[in-house]
Amino acid sequence: NNSPFCLYQPRSFGEISRTRFHDVIIQPAKRKMDPKLLIKAVGLVAISYLSVEVAKRTGILGNPRDDDTDNEGEDTLVLQKSLHRLPEEYMDDFGGPMLGGDSAATEAEARMVGTIKAELTEEEQLRSAIMAMGTKDTKKDAKVHADTKHMGNGKEVGHDGTVTDTAKQLRAHASLSDANLKRLKPVPLFVMCPLDMRRIPLEKLTKWFGKLKNAGAHGVMMDFWWSIAEKYPGKYDWSDYDPILIVLKELGLKVQAVMSFHVCGECDGDEAYVPLPQFVTNLAKTNPSILFLDERGVPSYECLSFGVDHERIFPGPKGPNTRTALEMYTDFMTNFRIHFADYIPNTIVEVQVGLGPSGELRYPSYSLSKWQFPGIGAFQCYDNYLAKSCFWKTWVSPPQGVLPDYNQTPDKTSYFCENGTVTTRDGRTFMRWYFDTMYNHGDDMLKRANSVFKNSGVKLSAKVAGIYWFAKKP
Repeated sequence: NNSPFCLYQPRSFGEISRTRFHDVIIQPAKRKMDPKLLIKAVGLVAISYLSVEVAKRTGILGNPRDDDTDNEGEDTLVLQKSLHRLPEEYMDDFGGPMLGGDSAATEAEARMVGTIKAELTEEEQLRSAIMAMGTKDTKKDAKVHADTKHMGNGKEVGHDGTVTDTAKQLRAHASLSDANLKRLKPVPLFVMCPLDMRRIPLEKLTKWFGKLKNAGAHGVMMDFWWSIAEKYPGKYDWSDYDPILIVLKELGLKVQAVMSFHVCGECDGDEAYVPLPQFVTNLAKTNPSILFLDERGVPSYECLSFGVDHERIFPGPKGPNTRTALEMYTDFMTNFRIHFADYIPNTIVEVQVGLGPSGELRYPSYSLSKWQFPGIGAFQCYDNYLAKSCFWKTWVSPPQGVLPDYNQTPDKTSYFCENGTVTTRDGRTFMRWYFDTMYNHGDDMLKRANSVFKNSGVKLSAKVAGIYWFAKKP
């Protein structure tokens, strides 16, 4: 960011190769420029070119034009002209900005950057004024007002030392024409529904949806809970959702359907409680390792462990021990597509695949029943299936005595403190396996979802957890 190359804006990549190669490559080499700075500078030239070209082609700055044309008098951006505007005493023999530590050049750069920022500020003010006014007359008034402000300091010094007024150029490139406004694509607005729609009378929901439609909303996002639709293994009942979909279709609202394979009630902001299916929780009483366990053996009821994805231990229509976890998820999505075929893809336009706690691809490391902000949480890999996987794939067992409780900070633990276990070979090996296990679960889930909804016309999406506050500590 402190490189003089920031002040040079080529008109095209062709210009870089034809007329500026000497400036960018040869001159720095002659002056024994730091190679790292040279590489950074060359990158900045390319990035600055791409940034301005994208801005022009999207109508943000100026009009789109061919890269190889040289209509500088007609449609060169104010920004581009500013970037070429170093005084001659600070230009080298080839017309490029001087390189090196000349204090005068540095001061010139600072002045130029300040001028560019001022012009861009004026331009943004003009844009805001134009967009806030609806008629051509008010747009004209806004331009006159902005021109008057700009005329006070809008003088431009050219390469030949002449002083020109940039008001016309600013007005030509900053104004948003009706054509440009039409090119701006609206972002569809989807409103999240209450987590458990069964608790709300249909008449009340209908009024809510009508208000959303009148307000211009594109549609809603709605959870389809595993335990509500599959109360018995392999038997599905969507009757709680059918009337809601009918109303949404009649109103013309679109639906982002969330395949929710997790518990509702263990995340901050959950105002409802929806458990896992009863046949799953019954199995957990005799085999708690189908759930995530922390180091103390305390289970998390937020979702099934990643370790049972391929374990055929769950009941199905054909009896006990006939399905894996992945097969249960796949059966749910398959029946969803079949039952709601009349709504796909015209009403149900997107399916978000639940991948873990709160639907996110992560571990249940900070359930509300055990944790308070901003605690570090705890590893969740001590069930029999994950513990065995960890040892057989890495020859390293899950760490013991790592976290005194869920609410510690990293520096208070032997594992994550500075030079702690996480920095050792075994620590790094474990963390790689821990991440890969989660990643592979997400990969398997999305592959199956893609197979189920292939050629249906709906979009597939997934939730990725945020990077939290201790991500870089130590």
